[in-house]
Amino acid sequence: MSATSQTRRHPWLAAADLVSLLVVVALWLGALPARYPLFDVPLGIFSGTYVVSILALLHGGPRGARLAGWSALLRMVGGLAFVVLLAASAADVTGRFGPVGAVGAGFMFFGMALLVPYLLVFPALEVAYLTSQHRPSADGRVRFGRRLRRLLFASLGLVATSFVASRAFAIGQVASAPTDGVMRTAFASLRGEGESREHRAAGPIIVELIDQGRVRGRFVGTTSLRETVRDARVRFRMPRLIAGSWVISVPTRRSRPAPWPWLDLFQVAPLHDGVLVRLGGQMSVATPTTLQLLGAHQAVSFAPMPFFQFGTDLGEVVGRVQRLLPRRAGDRPEVELLRFATFTDPPYQDAARRRPLPQASEEVVRAAVLDNVDFLLRHQREDGLFGYQVDATRGWVSSDAYDITRHAGVAYFLAQAGHQLGLKRATDGARQGIRFVLPRVRPCGPQAARCVVIDNRHEFGATALLAVALYDLRSVTDTEELSLLHRDLLTFLLQQQRADGEMMHGFDLERGTPVDVQQLYWSGEAALALVRGAALEHDVRVRRAAGRLLQYLSVDSRDALAEPYLMGEDHWTCIAYGELRSLLGEDPPGVRDFCERWAAFSRRVQLEPGDTVWDVTGAYALGPVIPPQVTATSSRTEAFAAMLAGTPERHESELFRQVERGVQALLQHQFRPGPTHLMRQPEAMRGGVTGSPGDLVVRNDYVQHAGSAYLRYLALLAGRP
Repeated sequence: MSATSQTRRHPWLAAADLVSLLVVVALWLGALPARYPLFDVPLGIFSGTYVVSILALLHGGPRGARLAGWSALLRMVGGLAFVVLLAASAADVTGRFGPVGAVGAGFMFFGMALLVPYLLVFPALEVAYLTSQHRPSADGRVRFGRRLRRLLFASLGLVATSFVASRAFAIGQVASAPTDGVMRTAFASLRGEGESREHRAAGPIIVELIDQGRVRGRFVGTTSLRETVRDARVRFRMPRLIAGSWVISVPTRRSRPAPWPWLDLFQVAPLHDGVLVRLGGQMSVATPTTLQLLGAHQAVSFAPMPFFQFGTDLGEVVGRVQRLLPRRAGDRPEVELLRFATFTDPPYQDAARRRPLPQASEEVVRAAVLDNVDFLLRHQREDGLFGYQVDATRGWVSSDAYDITRHAGVAYFLAQAGHQLGLKRATDGARQGIRFVLPRVRPCGPQAARCVVIDNRHEFGATALLAVALYDLRSVTDTEELSLLHRDLLTFLLQQQRADGEMMHGFDLERGTPVDVQQLYWSGEAALALVRGAALEHDVRVRRAAGRLLQYLSVDSRDALAEPYLMGEDHWTCIAYGELRSLLGEDPPGVRDFCERWAAFSRRVQLEPGDTVWDVTGAYALGPVIPPQVTATSSRTEAFAAMLAGTPERHESELFRQVERGVQALLQHQFRPGPTHLMRQPEAMRGGVTGSPGDLVVRNDYVQHAGSAYLRYLALLAGRP
């Protein structure tokens, strides 16, 4: 060994490790704002190996190289373990939900392309380099190269094996679903009309009696459909008249949950999966129907990023099922997941069954809008307050945690429906909703500016959407009171605009001055309010403010390297752009380019038939695992329809087809009246729209966004700008 190798240091390699350390720490402490031991401990150890490696490389010599090499090797082993777990996790998710789709595959490929170099390739190269520098014999190099190749091939084999094994574990035992003909004989047999045809399921078949959103009776049978129906008939003392609907849930797949705790939220597919728990020789099963009625699919927070909510809490579901069983000390629950095909009598094809998309004809869509209007008016109080949330299973109307911005949005939709369709009851409902807000409008700054104030706090979003609604109300019947209110609200928005065009969303009521903070959606809502205000008031200041704000939102604020890939909730911005063109005749190229790129991006994530386990063709989602949010489909559909307004080629364009498919997706998830056997008062829910498949709670803004999308689509069909 040469004297040079005894003292050689590697500052450039230490600098490279320092950069990698900074990247890891930034992702750890920046991208994961909440502390979570499952992530914190491995990332802490990973960061520690970089610190050791940096110090050893700066110290130099064989001992420093050896210590740095072992640190890199530890990172490589840890990286391999991480990649194996990642492959096993991907296999489990795809096994339970099907292919992740083009977008999901893109994310996985992009993630692996970023992770594998840091976790495997760079550490391997570092070890190879240090070995060549401090063990220069040719024989050593050959031995190391051979070992490195073997290690890499073994690593790839381990990753592939873990993927295949995990996928098989997730799929488990599979059986075919019974045909409609078989199920007709089963329901007839349940009513005492002959024997059911035989069918073997993957797990115990469940017979439930559902009445007014409650399970009135249930029978857990065997894997034999004929035997289960015969025993259920005896259990329920059939035939006799019993109120309610019969539901038969037939397992088509049976598997164990994944052993990895981070996959708990990805184990249960709403509307399709149930949970079987055995405890002390006893068994209890929660079917998809049971879980839906319990509201078990409400999104939960993801521990490292609490603001990101999705999935079904498997631990909570197991706990609910387990509480139904007698428990002795030392008993440990055995948990299995069942994939069900669900049938009702009379047959109702729920989300577990593929069904054709509704036709988005003018007649069908207009009827849907009228149902939306009537739903909101049906749940509006005499003082103008709209019912905030309506639980279809219990028939409860709740206004807890009421959102005044969403209230203003509902008034906007009703005013829009009254204006576009000549619907007097919608206009009256909007006026009544605005009367509820009027006592909460107060002076906010100089020049007669006014804004909405709740609990001594100004509401920028409510102020903007109130101004949006006033455009339609004043277009039907203008009054001095509405005109004055509209101008004062627009004055407030003008004073909140920065020199670069962006809006300041905060306002200090005591000092009467704007506060420069920004919140999601509010600038786009303000842009629409300014465009509509300029069209009605013919005020040059308002018109210029609208143009500057749209320029900022679409062009100036997006001066970043990754800008083409940064797409968010930009529907209000592009609705405002559509009305800027149709109402004011302006078409800024930069704004148009942004909205067209956003539409093209959304088109790539618009779901095709068979992309997910749910009937959500035409909806927008980043993959098949998390049920798409219906409201996101509504808002995008409204925006893209607004962009098409006034264009002669609208019916022939790719964007029109995108809008049409979005409308079809919304029609499929609107209660017309929907799964009536799960509702306490089905007719009271007609026109309601839920947040996602499997959700039976209707929030007023869900209805508003869908209704506004329908109205803009109807305007396209009628050829109106």
